Amino acid sequence: MEQKYSRMIGEETLRVLGIKPKDIDKILEVPYEELLAAGVKATSNMNPIAQAEGFKTFLFGWAPTVDGDFLPMHPFDQVAPEISKDIPMMIGSTKTEFMMSGFNPAMKNMDLDGIKNYYKSRFGDRVDEYVDLFMKTYPDANPVDLLDFDMIFRPMSLHQSTLKAAQNAPVYNFLFRWESPVVDGALRSAHCMDLPFAFNNAELYRTETGGGPEAIELARIMSTAWANFAHTGDPNPVKGMPKWEPYTAEGGATMVFDNTCELWHNRDKELLDFDASFGGARTLH
Repeated sequence: MEQKYSRMIGEETLRVLGIKPKDIDKILEVPYEELLAAGVKATSNMNPIAQAEGFKTFLFGWAPTVDGDFLPMHPFDQVAPEISKDIPMMIGSTKTEFMMSGFNPAMKNMDLDGIKNYYKSRFGDRVDEYVDLFMKTYPDANPVDLLDFDMIFRPMSLHQSTLKAAQNAPVYNFLFRWESPVVDGALRSAHCMDLPFAFNNAELYRTETGGGPEAIELARIMSTAWANFAHTGDPNPVKGMPKWEPYTAEGGATMVFDNTCELWHNRDKELLDFDASFGGARTLH
């Protein structure tokens, strides 16, 4: 978040609460529920102003702010930060981060023609080209996958990986593709689905993972890779996982975590570049 807009939200929150800036200490007396509601209202009030001024961000609201003191620079902007150039990085996303069918279950039953019509507002007369590229990238995809597959976190993680790869230390990119069987599969590979696996809690957190043998085995693989990385800066070696190559812009190595783990090399680049040409996530900072 830019400091200008962070300040605007803070000042608007005080206005909503009826607290003058000189009496800022009174905010300590505001009940949590009231403070939360005021913050939500302030964010809603300020968002149109920021958009009108051309400020674009994935999430507008309370967020770390570059203030030149506690946060001296943006973690990733036009280049990766120099301060961490020698530190390896692991970064990735899940296949269906914030899937549309999760917010609107009726979309699960939308046929291909309906999906094409839905995307016409974005891709216009090139919508068929987008669908063809998607099916080329994911040959086994169902129509609902066109709505559910993440096209925001994935390209942003690749953008940051590209910036990091230009420095000295390696960066390891991943895509979590495993789909949960619970709630009749409604969760798919939702946002944060990878966390029980990275921390080897798939059996303990069975309400999200199902706790089956495949989930437990994938948790062993992922948690071993995470522990290796934390210990040495390299996630290898792990039984059941191919050698995880560092990401480069040219090679595009991505470890795909599923019941069978595999290493991709720029497999979805053409699709993501096409989406980015229409103002996709790669245009957001």
